[in-house]
Amino acid sequence: MARNRENMGRPAKYNKAEELDEKINEYFANKDIPIKTITGLVLFCGFCDRQSFYAYEKKEEFSHSIKDARTRIENVYEKRLQGNNCTGSIFALKNFGWIDKTETDITSGGKPLPIMEVKNVVQENSSDNQDKQSKEED
Repeated sequence: MARNRENMGRPAKYNKAEELDEKINEYFANKDIPIKTITGLVLFCGFCDRQSFYAYEKKEEFSHSIKDARTRIENVYEKRLQGNNCTGSIFALKNFGWIDKTETDITSGGKPLPIMEVKNVVQENSSDNQDKQSKEED
């Protein structure tokens, strides 16, 4: 009996965004979980790993739910930056795409700056200086 390729694999954990939203909201409302984390949310929602959870973000119906949940977790880490021991939060936020350095774009409108040949510039300046010196000696 041939199996349809679409039916292979584990069935979807959630079929409707509302179901996932309800579980996510239940996680954030749970007072027994003092510090909310991505992996804590992933496990609470019944996923076996973050990649499975993030895969739902690629599904249009679930995209907003996953983005909202990630932003709520990010907010928890951001608030913890105000405390004395914020190293772990900094690390976590970097995994969310935050950076703690300034980057300078040294291009011109996204295009590389033109490189001048130093040899020509030096030669032109040398001949100009020689002409000036010759006139001064006269």
